[in-house]
Amino acid sequence: MAKDKATPYIVIGLLAAGGLAVYFLTRKTPETQTVPIAEKLIEDTIVTKKEPTVQERLKEMAMKQLNLSESELVVRSLRPEDVGLSASAFSFPITKVNAWNNIISTNVADNRFIAIVGLTYTGNVITQVRVVAAGATKEIWNVQAIPAMETPRFVDLTPTAIQQNQRLDIDVYATGTSAGESLVIEGIVVERKGLVVA
Repeated sequence: MAKDKATPYIVIGLLAAGGLAVYFLTRKTPETQTVPIAEKLIEDTIVTKKEPTVQERLKEMAMKQLNLSESELVVRSLRPEDVGLSASAFSFPITKVNAWNNIISTNVADNRFIAIVGLTYTGNVITQVRVVAAGATKEIWNVQAIPAMETPRFVDLTPTAIQQNQRLDIDVYATGTSAGESLVIEGIVVERKGLVVA
């Protein structure tokens, strides 16, 4: 009697398994689209296209304005003299307390393009640095000392480009005075070959 009760379940099971097998065997696989080679190359180029570096953008600016080829330009590090300092050191007297102190006020030389990319600061008098190019404030960066933090501190900045013959002013906000505060300005210079480096 137990055999007779199991028979319908076995039949139902076989029918269900057979239906699934028929479904899987007869179902269509989705059609794959083929992309023409030219379209694939364009797609890959768009995906892998890189943003130009600061150096590349500065070179492009110099080549366009000076009508020079890349081989006629030189790329080097920023020197204190490039921003109008007479001494070969980034050292500045700070005289005004809780106020802005102007530390650089110059015109960028002809055939020279500058990008300020960072600051290294070892003191605790300066809290902010402001860059004014061609009369407009371009950036204000915080360099305030963190209590008990080891020095020096490097601040990685959003690069600021200053073109040839453009007015450049750099001001610092200070909470104390200093006879010679060291604030190293990190930067890239692109200029006509022969001005400093052959």
